[in-house]
Amino acid sequence: MINEQLTLDDIIAKTLDALEGAGLKNTTLWSYSRHYASLRIFFRQHECRGYDL
Repeated sequence: MINEQLTLDDIIAKTLDALEGAGLKNTTLWSYSRHYASLRIFFRQHECRGYDL
């Protein structure tokens, strides 16, 4: 397993790429933006800058 430090922006970008690869349209992807805002709030509250895989 490769350990890599992912920032929240990396996580969001990889998630959007995966959802787009699964066939979701851009308009649908934008509808998920409120979830990303919630993630940003969570990371900020817990003073996290990234995620370790």
